[in-house]
Amino acid sequence: THTTHTHIHLMSKALLTHLGPDDGQGYGSLAELVEARRLRCPRWLSYLTVGLFCSLYIIVPCLLIFIGVGFALCYRGKYIFETLEYVALQCASWLHTNPSALAGAMHHNVFYSHLISLKNFLACPAETSTLCAVCAAVSPSTAGLLCLGVLLLLLFYPHRYWPAFSRLLQIWYDLFQFELKLEDHTTFSADTHYLFVVQPHGLVPLGSLLGMSYIESFLPKMRGKFAAASVLFRLPIIRQVMLWLGAIRADRDCIVQQLQVGNCFLMSGGIAELFHSNRREDELFLRHRASCFRLAKEMGVPVVPVYCFGQTKLFDQLASHGGWSMAVSRILKSSITYFWGHFYLPIPYAAKQTTVFGTPIDVAGYDGVDAVDNIHRDFMEQVERLYYKHREQAGQGSTPLKM
Repeated sequence: THTTHTHIHLMSKALLTHLGPDDGQGYGSLAELVEARRLRCPRWLSYLTVGLFCSLYIIVPCLLIFIGVGFALCYRGKYIFETLEYVALQCASWLHTNPSALAGAMHHNVFYSHLISLKNFLACPAETSTLCAVCAAVSPSTAGLLCLGVLLLLLFYPHRYWPAFSRLLQIWYDLFQFELKLEDHTTFSADTHYLFVVQPHGLVPLGSLLGMSYIESFLPKMRGKFAAASVLFRLPIIRQVMLWLGAIRADRDCIVQQLQVGNCFLMSGGIAELFHSNRREDELFLRHRASCFRLAKEMGVPVVPVYCFGQTKLFDQLASHGGWSMAVSRILKSSITYFWGHFYLPIPYAAKQTTVFGTPIDVAGYDGVDAVDNIHRDFMEQVERLYYKHREQAGQGSTPLKM
């Protein structure tokens, strides 16, 4: 046991010397540096903050829909309810002429009276209602312009990468028992740009974000930006969070531009792999995703397989692979599904998160018309090897990997 711990300590010291921060070389090992510098907080605060973070993916789209429906009712509310009133009258007429149609017809009068009350409320004079008085003081056009101005400010106001915000994610390390491993740190060079291809996607890639936070603080010579779905940059608040974390759009031009100046992290599975996510097993959508390897070959950058154990065990989801939700999501290039953790809320289960970096695949050694296919094949073999080598230590047990 003593020999094993000594070996791990020496490896951690070598990793600190090779890829660690310049101002942290005085520590005996990378583990000592992490323990000395990382942020900590009570467990309840970790749950609260991670729950709020994950809730953004549900709250913000619902809020935008609510605002849109609200404006529609403000502008056309009277006409909408007049139309509903007409429909209700026609239904009443049909029910009176067909008394045996529905046993619940007796509830029509209650429904109709509530409908008329709501219609009259929207059309009432300003002096009879505080809400109507406020609406009269602020015209719908003024309120609409104010809300539109705030949304445009959040959508287009330039924000930059905020390293301190990324470091705040360290408060989640204990909650998820986070651990980061490099199979062979000597294969990485601070002077080389890498394309890190991360598996699996999961519903909310918290394991990947924790890994980015770890690299930002303790392995700065591996720093890079991660590619996220373009739709996230069109949603207020979520856009700010993504930019503070150092995200870029997951399109070819942005990834090429990033690889010219540094490292890039991306998830090749995308929306398709998201809908394969479940807590029972890891299922990768990888066999038909070769575009990232083609890009790596064109750019001449090594490809690094990265596996995030536990990333699919954070949430359950309502949608399933092959359903209508997946089809609509792929058209809109945005996932449309409801996910939940504790108490059926977007509070993730405290599943252990382990991120393992494999050895870089040098694309320069692949030539010919089958070069991209061969890179793709070797990458899948490395991913499979990473999974079966580290699954027990990462808490996966004997669960097989599906591709």
